[in-house]
Amino acid sequence: MLMKKISHLSFLLVVFVVALGGTGCKKTPKKPTPIPSGSGAVVGNPGMESGGIYDEDVSTGGFGEGDNGDLTPIDGQGIPGADSDILAQMTADRDYFASNTVYFDFDQSDIRLGEESKLEAIANYFVNNPTHHLLVEGHCDERGTEEYNRALGELRALSIREYLVRLSVGSNRIHTLSYGEDNPAVDGQNSDAHAQNRRGEFVLYTP
Repeated sequence: MLMKKISHLSFLLVVFVVALGGTGCKKTPKKPTPIPSGSGAVVGNPGMESGGIYDEDVSTGGFGEGDNGDLTPIDGQGIPGADSDILAQMTADRDYFASNTVYFDFDQSDIRLGEESKLEAIANYFVNNPTHHLLVEGHCDERGTEEYNRALGELRALSIREYLVRLSVGSNRIHTLSYGEDNPAVDGQNSDAHAQNRRGEFVLYTP
């Protein structure tokens, strides 16, 4: 009789443990990390710009903020926080390389044919002026989400930076910033305006 009770209790204990394991160990699935908005964060890689949805469509592919960190405003501009101390001690000149503005094809961050000579002239200047720095600003037209355009604008600025580095300009002297769609060169929603707004601009910083 005692053995039967022990066996019955053992059976109930096993059932209880199994039931507890089946319900108590379930994990609540994690929710996707929200994309920050308005923070200057870069959140994607460029995808296709077609389909009538975006000017520049991003398929998120792990592109991060790179080496710029947070964007901290200085003198009305959003200067990369990691570079702000350097640039804040220098004099900014937005006009010097105004004629060297680089334009991009629809949904592209690659340097297109015909734009290389502008970057070669900039590289030649910096090779001969080793104490000067350059801020490269990436821009997009107004179509698409703010997060997407900020991401593509940064990719365009980084593409210019990489090209200049290949031309022997020190990477520590080239700083990047994306304005996305926030600072159009011209107003308008036609193809000509869009073409002028897909661009990379330059700010020269001198001691």
